[in-house]
Amino acid sequence: MEASAPYRSLRQGEMLNWYRIERILGRGGFGVIYLATDTNLDHLVAIKEYRVLIPTSTDDTESATLDLQERANQGVQRFITEARNMVRFKHPNIVRVMSVFELNDTAYIVMEFEEGQDLRVHLKNPENADEGALKQLFVPISKGLSEVHKHGFIHRDIKPANILVRTDGTPVLLDFGSARSASVTGPNTLTALVSAGYAPLEQYSEGDDQQQGPWTDIYALGAVLYYAVTGMEPVDSAKRGTALLNGGKDPLLPARMLGRDRYSDAFLKNIDWALQFRIADRPQTLSDWMTALLSEPTPDTVTRRVDNTAAFTTRPTEKIGPSDPLSGLSMRDHPEPREVQAARARRRFVRKSHRRPNKWWGLVAIAVSVLLVASLIPGFTDKNAVVDNDVAERRSAAKVAQSKAAKLDAEKKLAEEQQAAAEEERRLAEAEKQAGELAAEEARKAVAEKARRASLEADRQARLRARRIKLADALTRASTLLDQGLLDEAEASLDEATTLDRNDERLKTLRSRWRVALIDARTPVSDNDFDKVIERFDKLRRALENNDVATMEGLTAPSDQNALFKQLMSRFTHLDIDIIHIRVRNADKSISAVLRIENMVRDNGDRATPSPAYRERTISSRRIEGKWSAIQW
Repeated sequence: MEASAPYRSLRQGEMLNWYRIERILGRGGFGVIYLATDTNLDHLVAIKEYRVLIPTSTDDTESATLDLQERANQGVQRFITEARNMVRFKHPNIVRVMSVFELNDTAYIVMEFEEGQDLRVHLKNPENADEGALKQLFVPISKGLSEVHKHGFIHRDIKPANILVRTDGTPVLLDFGSARSASVTGPNTLTALVSAGYAPLEQYSEGDDQQQGPWTDIYALGAVLYYAVTGMEPVDSAKRGTALLNGGKDPLLPARMLGRDRYSDAFLKNIDWALQFRIADRPQTLSDWMTALLSEPTPDTVTRRVDNTAAFTTRPTEKIGPSDPLSGLSMRDHPEPREVQAARARRRFVRKSHRRPNKWWGLVAIAVSVLLVASLIPGFTDKNAVVDNDVAERRSAAKVAQSKAAKLDAEKKLAEEQQAAAEEERRLAEAEKQAGELAAEEARKAVAEKARRASLEADRQARLRARRIKLADALTRASTLLDQGLLDEAEASLDEATTLDRNDERLKTLRSRWRVALIDARTPVSDNDFDKVIERFDKLRRALENNDVATMEGLTAPSDQNALFKQLMSRFTHLDIDIIHIRVRNADKSISAVLRIENMVRDNGDRATPSPAYRERTISSRRIEGKWSAIQW
């Protein structure tokens, strides 16, 4: 069929009605987005041009073939109708549609130009990618999208490039050109209308709008959050479908696996919920999903509250147990034994008793007074004088005897009291000795306790050293296994290291390498990978033919082949090299070939053919963690 007239993008300075084109902001499946100036109001706007294009160069394009022209016209009319509907949406987090018009056999939507940075650039700051910041960013986006869903529309092209973060930190959802738009191209160009990784499988079905709904946009929002928490593009839903429908495993690794070191389990679980492959397994409304996504995770443990006044209920006499058993130790820190206190009291009593007057001297004084009184009474000088004298003598002798007995009794009592005092002194000395021994025993116990604690600390330090050595061995082993591509063995070593110290920064780095390697191992060698490696093989061939030693060493890993070819290049002016038998191995993600020396040319033009032992060698390159290794030979 005859094609329509060639089409080109608008250039700077061209006019669309009263809009002057400034530059191209971007291209998409439906056409081109321009930055333009509204010359009437003198402010910048964004204009989206609807056109299904087949690119032929960087700037120029051609229209679809004439047999699709009628369907293209229908797409234009639907584009205009939906743009008119979008004008009704008034929300601060949805780009505002200002106008729509037809010109140049197509349609244009005029939208408010928003300044800021797209989500990918915004997430390069680690603070913007933590859980709290992501929730705060996606709440207004979900509210704006809910407004669209409420009017019966879906966005259908949510991806990081269509989420702009303004300079004040608020997000805005861009590019509603795909909203409910029907495909106007054949199945071979259908992928131009979806964003791989962010579009669910129902968007790949041409004209199957009935299968699409809010759950379609929820899948895309979940994919954007997946990118935010993992830093990786989600696997295309078409590839997921191919694997799942053929009985294989889902190639999309769960967010709960990749983000568990940084995000809560509930947050990651709800991201995975939005990315369920089957429509029925996903949240059906934004409100259901956002309620679950924003819910606070239940803490694993509950902190027990302690009354601060409990610290002040200890009695002063109770032993609190100092941290250092020898700190402040003295004799006065211990109460005196009762025996010592009793001995001190008795000794004080004895000393006071020496100062008391003897009661017997009082009796003697009374007797003398009675005799003096009797000598003055009349009648004592009568006839009975002889008898009275005899009685007086007997009484005097009795008094002397009584005086002697009293003196002996007093001396005996004094001796007994002195003996008791001496006994008390002995007991006091014994009690003081026992108190000293008790204090010494307490000191010995304190020293022993200090030694015991020092021994426990030494044991703890020894265990820590052993744990650190074991951790270093596990991390070294995991790194070596990752270099060798043995992912299962590397994961086992990483799990062992996690049990030793899950917060070690080296462990986090190796765990991230393992995840990248796991993704890489599940991704087959692509045509782009093949072309890239073959180009390096050919570059090596040209370097060997042209005696370019620097390029050869830059492309290859050090080996004895480097020395061999240096020697050949010093002897011959030219080597004829062929690259043959190219093979691709998805098992170990490697590409190999045979490098053959056909001829070796000397300065004088003579040709030499190498021996079979040196004529051919295998060259190979292997993809490790997403990067192709230097050429091995």
